Formats: sequence, C-alpha cells, structure tokens
Amino acid sequence: MSNIRVNIDSVQVIEGQGVSEGDFELRVQVQEGAHNVVWPALNGWEKVDRNGPPASVNQTVAIYPVSSGKLTKAFKVNLTEVDGGFNGADDTGTGDITLDLTPDMAPAFVSKTISLNRPNGSYAGKVKVTLGAQRV
Repeated sequence: MSNIRVNIDSVQVIEGQGVSEGDFELRVQVQEGAHNVVWPALNGWEKVDRNGPPASVNQTVAIYPVSSGKLTKAFKVNLTEVDGGFNGADDTGTGDITLDLTPDMAPAFVSKTISLNRPNGSYAGKVKVTLGAQRV
C-alpha cells in the first residue's frame, strides 16, 4: 500500500483581462468528497501576473491510501478573480480534473484551463490550474 498526496501545484494566467485591469487576484478552491481546500484563504486572494510564469501553490488537497489497482479521483476546481470597486464584481469559473492514482505511481501532473466569466456572462480570461500527485 502507498499513500498518494494530491496538491494544488500551480496556477497560471493564460489570457488576460481588459485594459483597465492588471494582474489577476486569484482564489482557488478544490473539492473532492469531504476534502475542500481554498488557496490562499477563504476570503483572501493572491496576485498572479497576467503575463508571467506559473505561480507555485504547493498546497495539499488530500492524502489517499492506495493498496492496489487504480483509484480514480475527480476534483472540482472553482476559480475566483477578485474584483471590486471600479472594475465591478468577481469573475468566476469552474472545471474538473481527474487523476488516476496507483500504489507505484511516479509523480504526475494534470492541468485544466478554466475560462473566467464576468457576472453578466461575458468572457474575462483563462487560468490554467495544475494538480500534482505523488507517493509520500
């Protein structure tokens, strides 16, 4: 049997916002079963450069015991680009990431690009979220 840790590995802004806005102020929530992790904090946000490299997160979502075969886990990712003031309400998006966990697996990374939309439904940008899994 092995224990496999699943992390939020990184986030990266793939496409930016309007001219009046700069970097993204992101909050990422990952849910699977009873596991619910928010980065950086429930009411917080972290600045992520809209033209920059992936921002390292490295926050544990859960550790799963895997005894044999393959354990498939589906993670729901909720993104919030925190706005307010002049630029209006928060932009949000959701996506799903599935990971196959095995007792002898090498480190694995799976990414999903999630579109953000404004409250009126218009497009606000894209963010790539990467989850990682490895034996611990």
